[in-house]
Amino acid sequence: MTAALPTTSGLLLILDGVTDASVIAGLIPRASLCRILITTVVANLDSGYRELPLAAWEHRDSRAFLYSLLPRETSEDRDRLREALYDNPLAINQAVDHCRVRSRSIDDYLKRLDEAPAYVLELGRATGHKASIIESIRINIDTVRDADPDALVLLTILALLGPSPVHESLFDAPFPLAFLHPPSMSESANATPRWWKRCPPRHGCRHRRTASPTNRTRRADAGDVA
Repeated sequence: MTAALPTTSGLLLILDGVTDASVIAGLIPRASLCRILITTVVANLDSGYRELPLAAWEHRDSRAFLYSLLPRETSEDRDRLREALYDNPLAINQAVDHCRVRSRSIDDYLKRLDEAPAYVLELGRATGHKASIIESIRINIDTVRDADPDALVLLTILALLGPSPVHESLFDAPFPLAFLHPPSMSESANATPRWWKRCPPRHGCRHRRTASPTNRTRRADAGDVA
């Protein structure tokens, strides 16, 4: 049993970081004068609540935040940091905390980020978040892997294409497919040898042959058997 909520509109009750709808089931009445604010990452937490989706930070949000906490840095450097972290609130919070605690400049931080991104993105703390941006990414990747392994393959391919956005029309176009023979497969005995190169005699070497990857693989396999 829990105590009844105060019957006054002068009280604001905040339930922060709800990750499981069952945690608050039965705790909040449908009708109450008490104002209640719930922050959550759960979609459609309860049909009885009015949802207010929060979008990612816009450029102006990132600029205002960085200016308020790193006013001595140039606007160009603040924009470089914002762009490098893609206006991600958690990543920007960590970066600002690290720069202020360690007295590092944005330029120094970005150099370190370029040299060791996975390590640098673990640095710094964001109030209210126990996990770093790197840990958050790992959690989301694990969630995708468990939910749909094929989606993880697609995510990996998109990551290899670089950070630039990929237009949705790419997925509507037919993809050409080609089957490739692995190097370990044997070649026809009647096939014309390729990738052979003779060199003029020098240093006692009468000739030299450079084999194709297939031939090199075949020789390595023969050596293993021998």
